[in-house]
Amino acid sequence: MAISERAARSVLAPAVSKGTGDLASEPGCPKEVAEAYRQAFLATRFAMLHLPGTSLLVSAVDDSTTAAPLAANFALLAAMEGERVVLVDADPHTPTLGHLFSLTPALGFSELVRHEGADALGSLQPIDLGSSQPVDLRVLGAGNAGGIPGGVGRAIGLRELLLRLKNDADRVILVGTPILTHVDSMDLCSLVDGLVVTMSPGRTHREDAARARQVLDRVSAPLLGVVLTTPAMGSPAAR
Repeated sequence: MAISERAARSVLAPAVSKGTGDLASEPGCPKEVAEAYRQAFLATRFAMLHLPGTSLLVSAVDDSTTAAPLAANFALLAAMEGERVVLVDADPHTPTLGHLFSLTPALGFSELVRHEGADALGSLQPIDLGSSQPVDLRVLGAGNAGGIPGGVGRAIGLRELLLRLKNDADRVILVGTPILTHVDSMDLCSLVDGLVVTMSPGRTHREDAARARQVLDRVSAPLLGVVLTTPAMGSPAAR
């Protein structure tokens, strides 16, 4: 099931539901789930040690709902270790981070890509974990799916937006569209420093994994590893 020989490591992590316990920082998150996220995060960070940059794209093969919680927990764990982190929902087709973090309506990823010179930093929403440990984590919502430009305009907008975010953070983590569903993530592959792909055993077909590998190889994606997701205990998928 591995997508590429370049994958540094495959780690088991939960495919969580959209309720209490989605995030490792929440009291309702089971210890084994939080530990699975931590192991996946540490393996990914280790794989990025040799890279010159710190931007990371997380995309699923065929199911975007596994990428967003993984990216969100990566961002939380990095912030809890003292990094200045920006988390971006770059999947306006299936936006998820707005729900996970209860974001207020604001300019999102798609609008900032479309409007050159828009206030990207002003659109970031700080996250308060409600604990004694302050973190520097800001989230950018997905925005309107119909507002993303194509062609050269899109490439320029993506590059400028990512550059502005990287200049104001220690780590930028993006949730991408599913590899086999939309081409959006392929545009980002040439701009980020690393890519993590999620697959679900029993749901991701071997043929789809092979197709995803071919797609990523064609764009020379900076693949770091594959995260295999399994249902979290107590989630709807586990019932």
